[in-house]
Formats: sequence, C-alpha cells, structure tokens
Amino acid sequence: MGFGPTPQSNDLMSRGSERYPSVQNFRKILMMMAVVAAAAMLLLATGPAMLPSHAQHSPVNANAANCNCVIIRVDDIQDYWKQKPQIALLDIFINDSASLSVGMVMNHFGSDPVIVNKVKEGGSLFEYGIHGWDHVDYATLSAPQQQETISKAQAKMESVMGRSAKVFLPPYNGFDTNTLIAIKLSGLEIISASKADANPYAPANDTLGIMHMPQSTTYGFTGSDGRSHQWRTIEEMKSAVDADIDARGWAVVTIHPQDFATYDENGKMLDLADRERLDTFKAFMQQLREEGKTLATFERAVQTMNRE
Repeated sequence: MGFGPTPQSNDLMSRGSERYPSVQNFRKILMMMAVVAAAAMLLLATGPAMLPSHAQHSPVNANAANCNCVIIRVDDIQDYWKQKPQIALLDIFINDSASLSVGMVMNHFGSDPVIVNKVKEGGSLFEYGIHGWDHVDYATLSAPQQQETISKAQAKMESVMGRSAKVFLPPYNGFDTNTLIAIKLSGLEIISASKADANPYAPANDTLGIMHMPQSTTYGFTGSDGRSHQWRTIEEMKSAVDADIDARGWAVVTIHPQDFATYDENGKMLDLADRERLDTFKAFMQQLREEGKTLATFERAVQTMNRE
C-alpha cells in the first residue's frame, strides 16, 4: 500500500511504453499471454502439483489455531527516498529485536547502500516482501505484465538480498486473479492487501493455495482533505488488532516511512524523522507485548498456526 506514487514512480503516463507496448514488442506480449493462459488453465484444472518445484508448497490451514500474533508490515521501502524516516523506523525493530515484514519496491531497491545495508542488518528478524516492481496498482496491469514484473522482482530480491520473498504486498492493495497466478508462479505464498479482499483465507476451491492475510489497520492515513497525513492513536490501532485476533487469530498493522517523517507547516514531508511518532509506535508495540501478543512475520504466523 502507499499514500500516493513514490517519487521514482509517480508518473504512470511516462511509462506508457510499459502499459501500451509498441508493435515491435507485440509478438513478445502475445507469447507471454499464451504462457500465462496455459499456466492458469493447468493450475485451475490440476492444482499446485503442476507448478515448478520452487512454487510447490503445502497449502496453509485456514482453520488453524489462534496464534495471538500481530504482523507489522512496512510498505514503500526503496533507494534514496526519505532515508532518515526509513532508517529510523527500521531501527525500531532492530533495536527492539522485533519481527517486521519489509515491503520493497524492487525496481527502485538495491543501489542505495544506506537502505540496503539497514534492511540486511535486520537479519532473521526481517521477512522480505515484494511491494511491486514499480509502485502501481497491479489490478490495472495485464496478465503478462504482472507475471513479468513479479518474476523480475523475485529475481532481483534473490540477487540483492540473497533470499527469495514469500509475501506479496500489492501497492495500493490492488490485485486480481492474474496477480495470484503470477505470484504463485514466482514462488510467493502469501498476499496481504486490505479488508476489501473478500477471502481472508485461501478458499477451499483455490487450487493455488495462496494465503490471504489482509491488513487490520494502518498507523498513518490520508486526511479527509485528500492531502494531509494523519495518524491513528494507540487505542484505535489496538481496537482493530483485538477485533481481528478474536475473529481469526492474527492481525496485520501496516506502516510506511511517511508515518515517521516530519512535515512542515504546509504539509510537505521532510527527510527528517519525527521522534514523537516513533515513540508512539514503540509504545504501541510494547503494549501488545504486555498483553501477551507475539510480534511475528507472516511466515512465522502461518507456521505457528499450522503447528498447533
């Protein structure tokens, strides 16, 4: 999710060649469409057994036990953009030895040693998630575009970070059936979008076996004026978390670098961390722990539920 396009991807029209291929690329697109269509028919007809070995995984148990855990996902991690807020929020989790699911915009990640090394510093605490190749609504992309960009994102993740991602965090929380096929073919197992996702668990007839784990709430959000950045209180976040843990055994809280940045009197975001916002979120995490809740990644939450 994001509160608007990131600086490197804020002009969809400038990428018209990606959205509307030239004639010379048309043959390639047709071939890719045929591949995706064939894969979709195989998956729907036979299930995951026909997938490449890297994409075969046991389906998660939709009726698993309550893990009483909270997954915190951060979206919009990328090179050279608002470094200080990004570093400050990542340090919250590193310094507190807390788990975090890190969503990276992969076409704009991998060249900035400050950001890349900080994510690597998280080690096993950090789960790697793909927040798109570019920060675009995947529901607006064709099936071949989705497969190509998610495949590129996964390959770059392995190259830059040394391990693959298992989680897809769609920009703007937008996805469709083609997205699910594309992420499955690239070895991803979990998707976290918004509550608009009608399948909080993979339905019984979903031969793809993708786990749907939508967010419960966000720390920051866009104000009613459509421009200003607003924040939820600890009490508001805890209320949403408690409701989802009662209903399904786990909850997801989404944060962004924007939530921890300082804003000037005109509402412009600065490359400066806001200590008050950082302290508030740390207090929220501490309250969750005091109540006996576990801070987990998506993968660890699923593993915990399937063990019980």
